[in-house]
Amino acid sequence: MKFSWYYLKQNLKKIKPLYEWYSTKKSNKRCELLQVNGYDVSSKITNILEKSNISYFYTYGTLLGLVRDSAFMKHDDDIDIGIVNTKDFSWSNLNSLLTKGGFVKSHEFILNGNITEQTYVYNGTSIDFFIYEYDQGKMMSYVYFNKKGHDYENQYQKSVAKMISSEIIDFKNIVINGVNFRIPKNDEQYLKDIYGASWTIPNPNWISENGPAWNEIKKTYGTYVPKK
Repeated sequence: MKFSWYYLKQNLKKIKPLYEWYSTKKSNKRCELLQVNGYDVSSKITNILEKSNISYFYTYGTLLGLVRDSAFMKHDDDIDIGIVNTKDFSWSNLNSLLTKGGFVKSHEFILNGNITEQTYVYNGTSIDFFIYEYDQGKMMSYVYFNKKGHDYENQYQKSVAKMISSEIIDFKNIVINGVNFRIPKNDEQYLKDIYGASWTIPNPNWISENGPAWNEIKKTYGTYVPKK
């Protein structure tokens, strides 16, 4: 019988204290790796994407830390990057560029037959790439989650939320620890859209579902696709 981490985790859930210890330890390790390797990984990503025709920017928790704290947040465990879905963009091209740079694809999410998010790993650090679409003066992206108490058909089925924010018309560069980060020019308005008016105040109890940009798409599911 082939070993499965999924079924191991399901069995660990039956022993709640042990599962919580396992999850916390794993999360803490990822946070530590981001603090140690985050700038090196970001520098490599920036160098790769700046030489391409891909319109990208740092987003979500990564952007929040960079703008508010001039650093990666201590409790963050990955790097978030937005990709503007232009007519020239293709996931296969992104995959080719990152693979040549030593990044390894971990998984992706598919919604209505389209890839909307891909995750890569480099030196133990995860990087999430989110597709962004322009729509009537707004920008949209999608995030996937397990809804508490919901009965899914299988471990690959995920609930979906559409993130709606202000339109990002242009970008700017900021330099932190010698690394160049491309971020929205209207970064403060964007962060307010995602995290609310109090985004400048650290909130360890933050819940994504409470953010103003969060719009759950009811009765619609995405699919988690691990690398084969």
